[in-house]
Amino acid sequence: MPIHLPADLSRWWRLRTDVDPESPAGRTLADPNEPESRYASRIGADAWFATEGADRHEIIEHDYRSSDEEMVTIIGILDERMMS
Repeated sequence: MPIHLPADLSRWWRLRTDVDPESPAGRTLADPNEPESRYASRIGADAWFATEGADRHEIIEHDYRSSDEEMVTIIGILDERMMS
């Protein structure tokens, strides 16, 4: 699964190595009958990042299926402090 992070973000933030089952992507991957959301979801950054303190930040996640077993996820950074 290719992952692309902006240089400023990747210096400080480590992605999780698993998909959080409570995230929209995790729920959709776990249940093939789960309908895709047409809207982005506001969730805790700890759903995608393993960095200490990630639970104090929120991100926006939007997913769509690219196949039965793959998702494309777009993560929007809401908190400017995550980029510095």
